Amino acid sequence: GGCDSMYLLDYLYKKGYYIGVAHVNYNYRYDSYEDYMLVKTYCEQRDIPFFYKECHPSECHGNFQDYARHERYMFYKDIYETYHCDGLILGHHLDDHLETIYMQMTHHKTSFYLGLKEVNQVYNMNVLRPMLAIYKDYIRHYCDTHHISYRDDYTNFETDFEDEE
Repeated sequence: GGCDSMYLLDYLYKKGYYIGVAHVNYNYRYDSYEDYMLVKTYCEQRDIPFFYKECHPSECHGNFQDYARHERYMFYKDIYETYHCDGLILGHHLDDHLETIYMQMTHHKTSFYLGLKEVNQVYNMNVLRPMLAIYKDYIRHYCDTHHISYRDDYTNFETDFEDEE
């Protein structure tokens, strides 16, 4: 339901791609149901297949980000294999790419590649990130000027997800 995901969804829909949407509600925020309703309604109005998974923070026994990533990708993998998908398209953008580089360098995880890859394999799925050259400000501006509804996840503005050293 964020502007990056809704921008990507709207773009792919308007370009005529055959798509399905997978939405995970972690129930981490009090208003996460509104994100679900926004995406579900968008898909219903356009006859886009919509897949939904609900998780609860109480199910997490450790790092929430790791738990959320695992749950999300296992959900994607189930859909991907069931429907014989060609690719998993994610809404990561240039800000995400730069943040990942920063985190890798800060934590000295500088293997042979820094940042996010535009195309790679995750759990035997073809993962595509077509927006890595686009800044979030552009995406937000585009959504606002083209009347694409989205919801801001206020937890994205928190800075306490990084492990303390």
